[in-house]
Amino acid sequence: MAEIVPRVSPRDCLTNLGARPSPRWAFCAGNRTEMKYRPDIDGLRAIAVLAVVLFHAGLPHASGGFIGVDVFFVISGYLITALLLEDIRADRFSIARFYELRTRRLLPALFPVLLFSSVAAYWLLFPRDFRDYAESLAGALSFSSNLVFWSESGYFAKTDAVRPLLHTWSLAVEEQFYLIYPWFLIFVCRFFRKRYTLAIGSVLALSFASNILFVGARPEMVFYLTPFRIWELMVGALLAVEALPKLSNAPLANLVGLTGLGLIGYGAVTFSDATRFPGFNALVPVLGAALVIYAGSTVRTLIVRTLSIRPLILVGLISYSLYLWHWVLIVFFQYYLQRDLTHLEGGAVIGVALLISYLSWRFIETPFRTGQFIRSRFWLFSGAAALAVLFAAWGGEVYIRNGIPERLPGDVRGFLMGQEDGWARWDECYETICRIGAQDVDPSFLLWGDSHAAAIAPVIERLAKAKHISGLAVLNRGCAPLVGLIRYDALSYTNCPEQNSSALEIIRAKQIKNVIMDGRWALYAEGKRYKEELGPPLLLTANQRWQDDYGMFEQLLRSTLQQLQQLHTNVVIVASVPEVGKDVPVVLARQAMSQGHADLIEPYQDFMDRQARALPLVRRLASEYSAKVVYPHELLCTDSACMVAKDNYSLYIDDNHLSIHGALLLAPLFKKVLDEDLQ
Repeated sequence: MAEIVPRVSPRDCLTNLGARPSPRWAFCAGNRTEMKYRPDIDGLRAIAVLAVVLFHAGLPHASGGFIGVDVFFVISGYLITALLLEDIRADRFSIARFYELRTRRLLPALFPVLLFSSVAAYWLLFPRDFRDYAESLAGALSFSSNLVFWSESGYFAKTDAVRPLLHTWSLAVEEQFYLIYPWFLIFVCRFFRKRYTLAIGSVLALSFASNILFVGARPEMVFYLTPFRIWELMVGALLAVEALPKLSNAPLANLVGLTGLGLIGYGAVTFSDATRFPGFNALVPVLGAALVIYAGSTVRTLIVRTLSIRPLILVGLISYSLYLWHWVLIVFFQYYLQRDLTHLEGGAVIGVALLISYLSWRFIETPFRTGQFIRSRFWLFSGAAALAVLFAAWGGEVYIRNGIPERLPGDVRGFLMGQEDGWARWDECYETICRIGAQDVDPSFLLWGDSHAAAIAPVIERLAKAKHISGLAVLNRGCAPLVGLIRYDALSYTNCPEQNSSALEIIRAKQIKNVIMDGRWALYAEGKRYKEELGPPLLLTANQRWQDDYGMFEQLLRSTLQQLQQLHTNVVIVASVPEVGKDVPVVLARQAMSQGHADLIEPYQDFMDRQARALPLVRRLASEYSAKVVYPHELLCTDSACMVAKDNYSLYIDDNHLSIHGALLLAPLFKKVLDEDLQ
């Protein structure tokens, strides 16, 4: 989040904190120009934070609200560069004072949020999520949470809905940047004769080029890591060093400012989770913010006056606290409900967040920033360090004790064990060629599919070992075994075409005669998530309309079966496992806690309605291309309901993947496949 400039002069704050000239930077001394307060930047900050808040609350027309963070990066680069250069040129820069100001700005508002989150996590989060919270708490305290969340990105990573401190990644990016940035400016001043534009522009170009180069192959890395985000702060820095000529023409300035706001609005409304980001798309909010700041730097335009209205200024002033509070409230509320918020609930949470944020700004942020609370730098740093140690010790205890499961009754812990009941070899076999079954004989079959194939892999592996036969597995997150499959809904699935093509090459090269195909077929056919499942629609077409998925699914399945037929393979298609649409272990545990028993069911008719198009299509195409179909639901369902638990144990690890206990119920089905259907 960008630094908030108070209504008083920044220099007044420094004087109150005992700022002293530092002759060691005299070689950089220049004109002592004071940075003036710009209310329009507070207004711009308000627009940025409101975009983020509306996006997180799931309210309409804010699918790209995440770009508010990029606007903040530009604002931060502009303000911090201006203040740093003002100090350096006035020969009063002190690195200790700089970090003191950062400490006063960030930590007083952050610590109450961490305290609230830790208490709420203790009472609400189940052990695995509580343990993961402890890990993110350490990241937030050390301003390394961007590294934590980058390492967790992936198909089986926690969803955003159980990561209360996810939003602190942007704070980590800024603070990592500001560890070196003051020294960078001093270095430029001392050795490059104040050629700030050249130096800043060079770093900007390098960072932006890296962002473009890697966003396709490593989108999570580019999104979270500082080197790929520096260019956004540097755009603001270029404005601070006045790299562009001043605008003196009011109509032109108005046009520039209006264009900037238009770009921000366009990104906030039209971007979505499916947008490749950052990449070139990040230019939309970054240039938008830069144009707004640039337009208001010398001329009081209509845009400046609009952004300077009191309600926007107030939201801008509380924006840091609002950024911190809104997300933790949303996360814990959603976790308690185990579903997305309704629009009414989202609006209510935003209202509560606004109230808390105002109180935080009024009674915590402002007094600490201006030195009314704890004037001494020594006591400020000591107090911050002591609190950080206490939080870290608490987080370490939670992590070491695996989320303190003894907080919960035994039957609740039993249901939650289903979360950990996944295939132990998933990490080993993910996105690679993996041997399952006997290791000392040539492979005779290929298990090919997405994470649903990985869910049944343990039982197939166990049966193959018992028969002393061997197979290969080609498994990829979110990628059905469909040659030519391209997913347009999430950047994590960019390697689907390569992975599926490699499966065909393995069949050819190793002359594999038996293929078991498994995927979450209904999701690929319908596009829409099931019931209360979190996440955007799955998109198989370039026009990004989930309504068109069925036609593309039929085309891809037909093409794949045709190619397998040409390779003279025996194909067995595993029909869809019943989806539940709720996190089964969590819901069962919640029911056991609140009711004393668990009664979650998946109605059989709901399952059949979900499969109304996918199942007949799979059956028809299998018949056309001489493939066989096996039906897991025949063992998991009765005429009235599909099982989600048995003997007080969850048969699912989440809302649609079978646990090992669930997969073992399918042993008779796959024993027949290995004994009779594959030759």
